[in-house]
Amino acid sequence: MIMNKQEFYFNEINCIVRSTIDKDVKEEYAY
Repeated sequence: MIMNKQEFYFNEINCIVRSTIDKDVKEEYAY
């Protein structure tokens, strides 16, 4: 299945944002 570029970039950004938030949360609650 071929996605259009906009959808592809949106998904990529979503993943990056999610992993960044996840990392920040883990670092905040690590101590």
